[in-house]
Amino acid sequence: MVSNAAVPPGGEGKIEVTVNTSGRTGRMSKSVTVETDDSNLPRATLTLSANVVVDLGFERDFLALSGVRRGEAKTEKVRVLAKEPEKLKFGPVKTDVEGLTTKLVSEPGPDGKPGWTLDVNYKPTKIGDFSGTVSVETTAPTPKTLTLNVRAKVEGDIRLEPTRLTVVKGDETGAVGVVQVRSDRERFKIKEAKDPQGFVTAKIKTDAAGQRYTLEVTLTDEGKKHEPTVNTTVTIVTDSKDQPELKLPVYFRRPSAKSPGQGGARPAGLPKKLKAR
Repeated sequence: MVSNAAVPPGGEGKIEVTVNTSGRTGRMSKSVTVETDDSNLPRATLTLSANVVVDLGFERDFLALSGVRRGEAKTEKVRVLAKEPEKLKFGPVKTDVEGLTTKLVSEPGPDGKPGWTLDVNYKPTKIGDFSGTVSVETTAPTPKTLTLNVRAKVEGDIRLEPTRLTVVKGDETGAVGVVQVRSDRERFKIKEAKDPQGFVTAKIKTDAAGQRYTLEVTLTDEGKKHEPTVNTTVTIVTDSKDQPELKLPVYFRRPSAKSPGQGGARPAGLPKKLKAR
């Protein structure tokens, strides 16, 4: 927040900055960009540094397990932050995420002092997006229960590269987005690729039969009616028993037009102005 939008010659203003430290621990740094109409100093950067101290908690609120292939294992370590870790006692570790096993291990932290680490092993048997929690009771008065949120994305043998298609469309016609559908294990065939909304078409090209295909995605006349931004999802139908359908989010957009006066000089005679962002 800026105390004064206009600062007279020789005057001063104040910028109040609030930093959200939720879910953060240890050293952190944030920057604020200040823009003015002063030709000698059109932009300045303020850097704020802090050391966030946690009485007791996991080092992060969320554990993201992405890019995990079904049947393969992925391991992670999450430290327990505590002022007096040597005095802590824990109950059983519980989780509702299928395929996830956890164990608390006593081991020194980065500073060499006694500490605790949650060892996580994830070996999923199903494909899809999953979420849940890991929780453990402690002897500390507060928080009595430590909770770690878990989000997992499990892939099958058939994969999309990229998993989300973004196309920046200029003034030229016929902008095309390209996606590969491939598998290095299971042989498969794409039966069709369609957009239920009819905003895009997806042309299927065979690169290596049974292993690799290319989709060329273009806007339809119906999709062009929704420009400058078009959001939709292409459904890819295959003959695979495990992955009969794959979903491809598609986003077409035109570059944002410059606002009036952007990049030009401000008219002379205006008071000096500040804007923080």
